[in-house]
Amino acid sequence: MAQVDGGRIICRVFKQEGVKDVHGIIGGHVGPISQGCMAEGIRLVGYRDERGAAHAAEAYSRMTRKPAVAMVTAGVGVTNATTGVASAMADNIPLVVFGGRHSRIDEGRGALQEMEGTLMFESITKWRRCIHEPVYMGFFTQQAFREAVAPSPGPVLIESCYDVLATPMEEESINILPPHRYKSYSRPMGDPDYIERAVDMFLKAERPLIMAGDSVYWSEAAPELREFVELLQVPVYTTKLGEGSYDEKGPLAVHRVMRSKFTRVTDVAMAIGVRFWRGEGYGDAPSIYNPNMNWIQVDPDAKRIGYNITPEIGIVGDPKMVLRQMIECAKERIKEPRPKDTPWLNYFREQRHAYEDAKERDVKKVWDNKPIHPDRLTWEIVNWANEDAIFVLDGMQTAAFAERYVQARNYGQVIPLNNHGAQGPGVPWSVGAQLAQPNRQVICFEGDGSFGLGGFELETAARYELPIIVVVYNNNGWAGAAARMGQLPGDTKWAYVFRPNLRYDKVAQGLDCQGEYVEHPEEIRPALDRARASGKPTLLNVMVDPAAASPIYSGLGAAASERKMKERFY
Repeated sequence: MAQVDGGRIICRVFKQEGVKDVHGIIGGHVGPISQGCMAEGIRLVGYRDERGAAHAAEAYSRMTRKPAVAMVTAGVGVTNATTGVASAMADNIPLVVFGGRHSRIDEGRGALQEMEGTLMFESITKWRRCIHEPVYMGFFTQQAFREAVAPSPGPVLIESCYDVLATPMEEESINILPPHRYKSYSRPMGDPDYIERAVDMFLKAERPLIMAGDSVYWSEAAPELREFVELLQVPVYTTKLGEGSYDEKGPLAVHRVMRSKFTRVTDVAMAIGVRFWRGEGYGDAPSIYNPNMNWIQVDPDAKRIGYNITPEIGIVGDPKMVLRQMIECAKERIKEPRPKDTPWLNYFREQRHAYEDAKERDVKKVWDNKPIHPDRLTWEIVNWANEDAIFVLDGMQTAAFAERYVQARNYGQVIPLNNHGAQGPGVPWSVGAQLAQPNRQVICFEGDGSFGLGGFELETAARYELPIIVVVYNNNGWAGAAARMGQLPGDTKWAYVFRPNLRYDKVAQGLDCQGEYVEHPEEIRPALDRARASGKPTLLNVMVDPAAASPIYSGLGAAASERKMKERFY
């Protein structure tokens, strides 16, 4: 009678869930899973570091809207992965992490890499389990996939003692249920009374606004959002993970960088699937929000209703279904097309036009600057890129410049710096995104500091022939601190400033990638063209002005710079 071990059972669940790639580093404690993947035809994508594997899986999940799988060995493999897992937790990314664990027989005796991953991951996963009996391998693996996608989605951890994972079992004793037997695919609708009240409130509002967040993305509710926004003629802005849920070049799009021009004066705002954290002013910051506004909140997760904000109406339901209900309700109430020349919509168009003009003026002012100004570099990249390019943002100052110029045309087009604030995920994020979307261009805006943390995953890109383009904004230090080099006493400067003009392009060449060194502004476009033509992973090492600081994030958060940012944008 045929026998299979726990690793093979786990991989059968993977296959049933549609998993095509498993991201990680093969280690002895997860060897049975590695062998199971090969037996089931699942590709093992190997990385240089478990942190890179977790970040890549995070990006892969963003691109596919399905749980991605990261596999890490015991001990150091589990600890190395924590930053990537914490990043996924911060952005509600469904990630299934399999961690190795020492054998039961060695428990408490100082086994190799002995530790309890479930305890360590308690604050950075939404669910975790250690499997102690072979018979439960399939059961808990299926539960992990269910928990990862249940609202609000997030990372989960399974670990299993090596001797349990490697235990053979009779084929007849294995029971793997089909997915519809252990998770629901239904989409809950909102309370009809609340739907009517919300639509009535919106129709009566003088200055309505819509905010679309991460749940709109996971719900794939972009078509409904667009129909509702244009039916009611309401401006809309999208939060970081929700970017592109409404085309940011669309007729009613508010770029998130200029959102406070509208949130400070709106009278009714509807938040759809938005998690209110610091980056969204917690929903109540007086510098961003009108204290007299009324909130309507829609979310599939009841726990997020009333979190940091106090809505007049809170609707629990899937965004796609709730928006469809609102569309039908509004159509019953609207007898003729909504006007497009109201004071509110005229104000919206004026502000958006002023914002676009300001960007263009700022670029023109620095167009010929040497060293290259980040505004010029970012403008060049954005206007050169394919329309459906995936933009990956990494590094504080670098991400800030990119946020201002990047406009998402469809959802999932931008992988932004998130509220976990990890530096260094840019290259592994790009690898994961390219694996999931092999036919789309992937461009990474990368700080030189961040590149030092995750840059060796360029070799992973070369190994798997992934033509990612990584543009390093090389300002010779952390957060533009090189500009203050002369103000720092003695060797203190070396805490902030790197050796000048480091040749990251030569590092890329040594990793079998294309490397380009760019010093002059007229060299930017030709280097980008060569990157596209090469078909290889490419790093552009661009020397940018170390004195340049984005008005969005000021150097090291100084109060004076923060005031300048508010004066400029708010």
